Amino acid sequence: MGKRLKYHYHTELEVPVPERDIFVFGSNLAGLHRELHSQIASRDFGAETGIALGLTGRSYAIPVKDRIIRVLSIPEIRRSVAMFKELTLDTPDQHYFVARLELDLNRVLKTYQIAPLFSGCGRNCCFPVQWKPFLK
Repeated sequence: MGKRLKYHYHTELEVPVPERDIFVFGSNLAGLHRELHSQIASRDFGAETGIALGLTGRSYAIPVKDRIIRVLSIPEIRRSVAMFKELTLDTPDQHYFVARLELDLNRVLKTYQIAPLFSGCGRNCCFPVQWKPFLK
């Protein structure tokens, strides 16, 4: 049987620390930061308008919606998460605080769909505690 990674988890009450964490949040392909987590990323972690994917400042955007704010398919999201996963493994000295990407006003994406995509990330990630049953 394969070795399980021991991940770290945070509750909804815990907040990322700009001096320590890179804040990972759900974005849209238009790079408009309107949802709660993306607003926090812009305000406190240097996320830039127009940047839909990747690292800016102390934030990392993972698109979960397209340019006209429709939810992306799980395979499309998986491709972006794979890039993030690679980054976490290449930068073990960084600490990534991952927000619940499935949270938005419409709640179209479900935890059981999103959380498993992050399986295999580096141990330098702190995930929402709600994801624990789905990460292996």
